Amino acid sequence: MQPERRRWAAVVLFSAALAACGSPTPSSSASPSPSATASTAIDGEIDTLDEARAVWATSGISNYRYTITRQCFCMETYIGPFAVQVQNGVSIATRLSDGSEVDPIILELLPLSAEELFAFVEERQEQASFRVTYDQATGLPLSVWSDPIPQAADDELGIEVRDFAATP
Repeated sequence: MQPERRRWAAVVLFSAALAACGSPTPSSSASPSPSATASTAIDGEIDTLDEARAVWATSGISNYRYTITRQCFCMETYIGPFAVQVQNGVSIATRLSDGSEVDPIILELLPLSAEELFAFVEERQEQASFRVTYDQATGLPLSVWSDPIPQAADDELGIEVRDFAATP
């Protein structure tokens, strides 16, 4: 084969391999999209960050708990699920599977309060691909998914909040 044809063949093969990487098939623990219960923007529903923050501010909730799971192409220990308890402004997170403490490095990467969840949304809402679902009663972000570079592999990041409850 001539050198010019070899170069073109290499370019074609590389392009095909790169295209295949653009749509990764995640493992079951690294789901690339939020749950199928995502709400749609309907009149009267919360569909902006400002509306969600306003609803949260008027809710009067200061003590609460929830379960959070990261959606990413990362090590299993970073995914969770994690149980989060907020009491008088102090957040405590434990591994939901066994109640064990969570590595401080992992904790730095998780939104561990309502305000941190809102900040997580704010930091990602201008990315190329972004989705968020808010709890209609409290304004709390329940599902956030972002992809800063849709053509790049494995840069997607999401979180899912479940089992939210106000506590005494």
